[in-house]
Order: sequence, then C-alpha cells, then structure tokens
Amino acid sequence: MRTPSRWFACLAAVLVASCDADGMLEPAGPDAPAGSPSQTAMARGRPADLVEQGRRLFFEETFGGNGRTCGTCHPTPSLVLTPADIAVLPPDDPFFAGVMDFDPERAREGMIRYPLGGASLFEPEMIVFRGIPTIRNVGRTAPFTTDGRAANLREQALEAAMLHLLDGGVDEPGERLPTDAELDAIVAFEEAMQEPETGGVGLNRLSPAARDGRRLFMGQAACATCHVPPLFTDNAFHNIVAAGGETAADPGRCRIDPSMADCWSGSAFNTPQLRGVRQSAPFFHDNSLPTLRSVVQFYNSERFGTSPAASRLGIGPLLLTDGEIDALVTFLEEI
Repeated sequence: MRTPSRWFACLAAVLVASCDADGMLEPAGPDAPAGSPSQTAMARGRPADLVEQGRRLFFEETFGGNGRTCGTCHPTPSLVLTPADIAVLPPDDPFFAGVMDFDPERAREGMIRYPLGGASLFEPEMIVFRGIPTIRNVGRTAPFTTDGRAANLREQALEAAMLHLLDGGVDEPGERLPTDAELDAIVAFEEAMQEPETGGVGLNRLSPAARDGRRLFMGQAACATCHVPPLFTDNAFHNIVAAGGETAADPGRCRIDPSMADCWSGSAFNTPQLRGVRQSAPFFHDNSLPTLRSVVQFYNSERFGTSPAASRLGIGPLLLTDGEIDALVTFLEEI
C-alpha cells in the first residue's frame, strides 16, 4: 500500500489550512493561492470530512478485490504510475494482481488491458491496451478516459473500482462495489486535486526559453488549437495520425461515436490536459512516445501534418527548427 504524500495529507484540513511549497500546513486565508486545496474545496462547497473520506478511500480501499487501490495506479505526487515507476515495483505489488486476464508484460510497459463491449449486437468484444492517464485537474476535463466513455466522475470511479475485483465482477467472497456515499467522497477528493491555473512555475515566471515556446505554442505551432488554456485541453476528440491503410488497433472514441468527423480513418482520442505534463511520460494513449521532445517532433512531422485532425483544423506543415522545438519542450516542461 502506498502512503499519500504530505501534499495530499493536507487535504484532511482542506477548509482550514493549505499546503506551502514544502507540503507543510499553514493557515488558509484571503491570501491563499487561487486553486489551493483549501480554496478549491470551499469554492465547490465540499466539506473537509468528505474530502478526507475520499482521500482515505482513494489510497486505502480495495473493495475486497485484488489488493489494488486507486492510488496504486495514481500515486503521489505525479498522480500517474509511469513505466519508470513500474520498473522498480516488486513482483507481488498489487499493480500486477490478475484482473480480467491481466497481462503483466504489457503492465510493465504501463499499459492496462481494457475489454470493450461490442459497439453493437453484431460486433464482438474488443480488447485494447492503453496507458494510465494522470488525474491531475481531472474534475475539469469531462468526459473521462481516453475515449470519453465516462460522462462524469462517478461513472469513472465505479468502472475503476470494478478493475480492482478479481474478474471485474462482484462474485467472490468479500468483493463489493463502492456505495453511493463512497462514490460521493471519492468524487469530492478528485475534484479537490487541482493545481492553480497558473500551473507549474506560473506563466508569469516562465524562463526566457519557455516564453519563446509559449509564443510558438499559441501561434506558429498551433498547439493551442486543441490544447486550450488554462488547462491546455479542449476536452474533445481528434485523430492526429495519418491513415496507413490498416485498421486501427484501438479505435478509441470512434467505437462509441463512429459518426465523428475524424472517424472515417483510424481512431480518435481525448485531448489530454497539459498541466504538469513533464511528470507523466511516456505520452499518448498508447505510451508510444517516450519524451516531450519526441512528442513535439511528431507534431512537426508529415505523419501529423497529413492526419484527419490537422486537415480538418487547417494546421501544418509546421516546419519548426530544432531551436523552436527546444523552446516548445521547455515551455511544456514548465507549465
């Protein structure tokens, strides 16, 4: 069982105190930073005891299943378990517990097995593997999951709890699903997990290189077309990979809504928010790109420039220089 960091321990006193940069408690007041845990909870009208109950459930409750908790896949401080984290886990860690024919080899790559029900009575169940998304600022990024199949945090939390059971169903002694009250508490805790809208070091304190990257992000590189401030997401779905003639291994949103504009070719996935993105490598729904530089290089490539999303949105070719790529990477590392 992982122990929450002091940052999250501060949420226990969320209405009367806030955390400073070192995670220590200090009184909350009118000068508390916007978006601090205390102000977030007060703004949403969430009682401190409800948020604390949600924190305990998030990091301690297994629902009688395979030993996993929400915090198993979303440990502090990054709120996402990366392949680098997974590489040092012992073989008996709850993360590797069998669930619905769990694949430990893919798990080592940070990929979770998702059985998708048939899109219609005439389509078989599809098995896909997807990376673990961060839940940083999750309360403001509906719909949830990479294909948006959860319309709200209650649906998402309930589905996640089912993945803690031995075979995805309540059919073994001690297994159970969260109660309505427990779901309320988990949602309250997740909604309290917000960073200030300035994010990272704060947009007003960016380094000179990062400021250059910000100008590119908002301008020539057209990143803000989909990654809209302040969280740098449009909460929409796009197909950013040029078709190669093959059937997409994972259709993403297109299995749920095949009428979407980009679904004539390949697949479409939810635009991730970018606050703290430096902490969540590797990137994309399939963990296919290892570094932020490789991500920017992808967007500078013909593969993106000829994709359905780029064509529909009128983006590209970007023709970024190496120096401009460096500046964009620096900006992403600081937000």
